[in-house]
Amino acid sequence: MSASLGPGYLWLGPHAAEARAAYGRARLAGLRPLHALVIGCIASFKDAWAFRHTIAAKVGCSVRTVQRAMNAARALGLIQVWRAKKGEVPKGLREPLKCGWSHRITVGFGLAAAAVQAAVAAARVKYLLRFEPPKAPKIAPVNGISGPAIPIDKSVLAPRPKTANQLRSWTAEELEAELDRLERAKAPPE
Repeated sequence: MSASLGPGYLWLGPHAAEARAAYGRARLAGLRPLHALVIGCIASFKDAWAFRHTIAAKVGCSVRTVQRAMNAARALGLIQVWRAKKGEVPKGLREPLKCGWSHRITVGFGLAAAAVQAAVAAARVKYLLRFEPPKAPKIAPVNGISGPAIPIDKSVLAPRPKTANQLRSWTAEELEAELDRLERAKAPPE
């Protein structure tokens, strides 16, 4: 729908395809639609430094909702956020802003799907390593055996052979054409 109305219809920035992909990753990660829409607006820029109130006005929610969405996405490894240093000049401007601002990037911007998943997983691990892991409870051995009491069938865990589509190397044009085809197939008849 956003493709027919232009990239500025739903997203703040010019990269509508990246915004759609980030929205989908956010929904798959378990974020609510409104929170995922906030992440899509951030992902529509290669380097996002839009203010929270600007994102809130575009999405149609409160500034606090934008903040909650960014905190949740940061915890899931979908975005990374840095505060600007005093006197730092944002890209595209000639002088620093008088107020403080945040630099936000979408993890995996412009990468293939497998690379995005790896980047998100790495960012999630980096975020989680900031906290001390909880202590695991000690489990008493059963019948003198410590470990699983049920034998595990390892043939079930064997990797499946890859399909032809998984082995294929897709170009950007082919991916866009396939995404457009899928979007047209889902669209209700007019």
